[in-house]
Amino acid sequence: MPKKPEDWLEIASPPQKARGIFKLFLGYAPGVGKTYSMLSEALRRHSRGEDVVIGVVETHGRKAIEELFCQLEIVPRRKIEYKGTIFEEMDVDAILARRPDVVLVDELAHTNIPGSKHRKRYEDVQELIAAKIDVISTLNIQHIESIAPVVRSITGIIVRETVPDWVPLTASETVMVDLTPEALQNRMKRGDVYSAEKVERSLKNFFRRGNLIALRELALRQVAEQVDLHLIQSDRTVSHRPSGAYGPPHGRGALRSPRGSRVCSEEIQSKCTSGEPAICRKPWWASRAVKGKKRSGCGGGFRALETHHASDFRTRAGSRLAEILVSLCRAPIFARVARRRCAHRNAGNGRLKQVVATAWPKTRLAEKWN
Repeated sequence: MPKKPEDWLEIASPPQKARGIFKLFLGYAPGVGKTYSMLSEALRRHSRGEDVVIGVVETHGRKAIEELFCQLEIVPRRKIEYKGTIFEEMDVDAILARRPDVVLVDELAHTNIPGSKHRKRYEDVQELIAAKIDVISTLNIQHIESIAPVVRSITGIIVRETVPDWVPLTASETVMVDLTPEALQNRMKRGDVYSAEKVERSLKNFFRRGNLIALRELALRQVAEQVDLHLIQSDRTVSHRPSGAYGPPHGRGALRSPRGSRVCSEEIQSKCTSGEPAICRKPWWASRAVKGKKRSGCGGGFRALETHHASDFRTRAGSRLAEILVSLCRAPIFARVARRRCAHRNAGNGRLKQVVATAWPKTRLAEKWN
């Protein structure tokens, strides 16, 4: 069939993209190969004719990375003086002026030196993407905000540089750079990751086999959740997903705890049939003392979740929590309850099950305890 004039016009002038594409290489520990994979991807694109530059890449003295690093154009970093010392940061304005097709930005969770254009490197990345420049970046699982406390409980190491949970979710493509814990430890012993004087100490602390197994599981789970989220957005669910949640009588504690935060974030990321995530709250949490205790102030906890997860937020006051849940969430597949163990843990639970069972006979109601 002959092409129409509109078809030829579309071929000659393809539609321009509204934003750049964000590709993220996710790993579970230093040394698994995130930066090497990112540079390898960049060289493949460069060989295909794409204009690729390095915004910032940290080689950490690793020979394999340095060999790839020197094969690409590097945008000079901006020098910033801070407390008498000169630091170098990625020059966002120079990259925008250069306008490449693709820019490499290593270590997404990095905090910029005061005096930089933005406080965090992921904010630099957001500006580049808004300017229609594709960005390839790297991130370790422990630097995701809600996962950092879990990593601390596993490894005993405090993670100070984090990104909000919504940042990895903005990636158009997430690549899990995987390596077995045994292979990573062998790489450490060969001196491919750290210098010889750091190897023994690292293997006895952060890089213990048990730690690596747990971190790897967290990373795999994160990627699986992102795949689930993309499936939900395309209306192709492969598993039961929550569509509504309500907080606990002492909501602030549950929302701050790592497990409670992760549960609530899943609720927020999930979609109701109406197309909006929903959170509802019982009015006496913030308005009435419980057995002489101060008000829990869980409204602040919900606002914090709204900020960190960048979600559409809905609250509704009412005397019966179950009816509020029914009014906010239409025909859910699955409802999950995040609450704390306390003297009131069973309050209203039977009523909730009764109302949900009446409204949606096929609904499964599960409870998640902290």
